[in-house]
Amino acid sequence: MTYIDSFLSPFGHVVLKAENDQIISITFSDQSFVSEKSSLVIQDAIEQLKAYFSGVLVDFNFPIELQGTPFQKEVWQELQKISYGMTLSYKEIAIKMGKATAIRAVATAISKNPILIVIPCHRVIASNGNLSGYSGGVARKAQLINLEKNGKK
Repeated sequence: MTYIDSFLSPFGHVVLKAENDQIISITFSDQSFVSEKSSLVIQDAIEQLKAYFSGVLVDFNFPIELQGTPFQKEVWQELQKISYGMTLSYKEIAIKMGKATAIRAVATAISKNPILIVIPCHRVIASNGNLSGYSGGVARKAQLINLEKNGKK
C-alpha cells in the first residue's frame, strides 16, 4: 500500500510517499497537498525533517527504498556520502565513482533523485562553484545549502 502525506517546511510544502514501511519519495511542492493516507514511517520522517529544517538534525535514520536503475542507485548512494554542510561538484562525484568521463550521466541521475534532502543532491554544485539545477528549484537549493552552513555541525 502507498501512503502519502505532506507538511509545510520553511521552504515550501514537502510531500512524502511510503511503501512497505519505507520512504520512496520526498519532493517539494509549490501548493498544499491533502494527505491521502499517512503512516508511522511518514510521521517519523516528517518529525526528522522538521528537526533538520530547525538546524538540529544532520543525519536521518528512517528507512528509504531507492527506486531507479542500478546506475542511478549507485549515484544516489554516492550522494549520501557528502557530509552535512559540504558541497561537491558533479565532476567530483563522477571521479569518486571511478567514472570521470560520465559527468553528464551522473548529473542526469542526480536530477532523477526521488528522495530530496535525505539523498542530498542539493549539496552538488557546478565545478565553477555556481548552483545549478535542482528539482526543488535553485532558490531552495541555495536555502538548503545556507541552512546547513548555519545549522548544527
